[in-house]
Amino acid sequence: MRITCPHCGHSREVAEDRLPAGEIRVTCPSCGQHFPINPDRETPAPTAERQENETVPAPVAPPEAPAPEENRQPPLSSPDPAGFWIRAVAALVDSVVAGLLEVGMAFLFVAVLHRLEGIFGPGYNEDYIQTLTVLYSFATGIAYYVFFTGHCGQTPGKMALRIKVIRDDGAEIGYGRAFIRETVGKFFSAALLGIGYLMVAFTRRKQGLHDKLAGTLVIKIS
Repeated sequence: MRITCPHCGHSREVAEDRLPAGEIRVTCPSCGQHFPINPDRETPAPTAERQENETVPAPVAPPEAPAPEENRQPPLSSPDPAGFWIRAVAALVDSVVAGLLEVGMAFLFVAVLHRLEGIFGPGYNEDYIQTLTVLYSFATGIAYYVFFTGHCGQTPGKMALRIKVIRDDGAEIGYGRAFIRETVGKFFSAALLGIGYLMVAFTRRKQGLHDKLAGTLVIKIS
């Protein structure tokens, strides 16, 4: 028969003819505890101490059900870059506005020079006046783009088309970066036979060469 220790669970097969008749007490060779065997050769039920020490497997929690579709939050989307044609229309609007501003400021500048010539006497020749007028007009155009772009990221043309210039990390562009974009950046974009501007149509984030040099991005706004 098989005798099982009620304390530690150790069991061993023993021939019945080797066991004396009647109730006997045996010693477990594993834990050294004594326990009786009744006349029917049955091992007593496990003690309360053993039951407390037995490991009960923890219940397995059911897997969490997926959240309903209506409760799921949509992923944050990156700004939508402005394409080539919308930027071209905005540039056309700006060229008209900036051109009118340059012409008006040029007339005012010439009038001031002639007024100074009348006050201080003749000393300005026409070539000198024309050179100063061209330089002043050029500076006016640069100031137009740098001021509006650095101030709010939008020239009047971009305001009309609902697009904006930002840094490629999403921050406001600022005057320093706007100056680099509108002077050095656009100089190289135009110097390469306009290829720097055409890059807007073929790059993934719709960036021209001047955008890449200045680290800027033109996006659509709602």
